[in-house]
Amino acid sequence: MFRAQTSIWAKFLKGKYCRDQHPSLVTNRLEDSRTWKSMLKKRTKAEQLFIWEIGEGRKNVWLDNWTGEGLISPPTDSHFNSTTQKSDLWSANGWNQQALQNILDNRLINTIMKKPFDRYRKDKLIVKKKVSQTFLAFIANLCFPESEISWTKCVWNKYLSPSMAFLSWKLLYGFIPTDDILKLKGLRGPSRCCLCKCEEESLPHLFFKCYQA
Repeated sequence: MFRAQTSIWAKFLKGKYCRDQHPSLVTNRLEDSRTWKSMLKKRTKAEQLFIWEIGEGRKNVWLDNWTGEGLISPPTDSHFNSTTQKSDLWSANGWNQQALQNILDNRLINTIMKKPFDRYRKDKLIVKKKVSQTFLAFIANLCFPESEISWTKCVWNKYLSPSMAFLSWKLLYGFIPTDDILKLKGLRGPSRCCLCKCEEESLPHLFFKCYQA
């Protein structure tokens, strides 16, 4: 949904991760934040919920869902241009049938020719279908289905203080910034366990293998 927003948060994500690429083509990198990595994992499911309502026609013909039938498979001939926008398929009075015939099959052309548009409005991201529950709950259930986690009762219980439980939770999720985790973020440097001074600092060594831990 950040693709349709103009908030500071959305502009930050677009500027940091999608500066030179369409959001549908961006891949996971080691130095990316956990939030962005999580968004990429759920991208395909999330994009199935929405469709672009045509306005000024600035969305990509191939990489944005605007027909209601999912993404369009690009042609394999010389007419293919990965940056083609919907406005490139217009004439002065409506859809340019010749431009459509150059890149699309007849069945899809008939569907598109029936789609109205107002070139003086902005393209708008709309919900593909109505849902009975709140929209945010629907997205959460679709992208993050509930699953039973076996270790929760071992961490969150009355026998551990909140600080101890929080430390255990961070350990299980790999959120503790040991040197091996920082390397994945691009922060490389000499590393030694602060206790034994022999091995490289890592979660397994620090909590399970170090003889002084």
